Amino acid sequence: MERNTWIVIISALILVFILGSIFWNPLLERIDAQFYPRFHPGIWDQPVIRPPENSTAGFTDYPFMFQYNFTASTGFASAYKKYYRPTFVISKGRNATIVLDISSATNHPVTVTLAAIDDLPAGGISFNRPDSMVIEPGKTRQMNLELSASPEAGLPEIPENGEEEAHQYPVGVWLRSENWSVGQGFYLKVAG
Repeated sequence: MERNTWIVIISALILVFILGSIFWNPLLERIDAQFYPRFHPGIWDQPVIRPPENSTAGFTDYPFMFQYNFTASTGFASAYKKYYRPTFVISKGRNATIVLDISSATNHPVTVTLAAIDDLPAGGISFNRPDSMVIEPGKTRQMNLELSASPEAGLPEIPENGEEEAHQYPVGVWLRSENWSVGQGFYLKVAG
């Protein structure tokens, strides 16, 4: 009798493993398609690098990298980093410019374009798409991302806990070159 019990338990575990492997991978793919590469607070505090599809390149073989330049960015009520998180505060009815320092990491010129801006609030914040630029090997160039806040631009609703993250928009910037994408997030606040 005890032997039959063990056979049933082992058979059940094998069945669970087989069914889990069949259904778990498609579930993960759906989750990835739904959420990646959207900006998530805490995840994009450092750059996210996406190599070309089916590439054998490593994550350190990217052709360029960028960072936010706080001293060159203009028109903001304030700009600062908190816990490695870039934060820009734009006033209602004002224009401001985020300056991106883009550095070449290859031995040939690379053309860099703005691929996307994720989660820029639709309610009163807009941007002008900058032109593509060529960066020579070992050089750094600046790309200007010009933002405009309408007089009606607003903040998200403030939850009862009053945490700072509730008063800002998490935004993600994606740049592209040679089928590589590099993304990094920042927080945008709207001041009255």
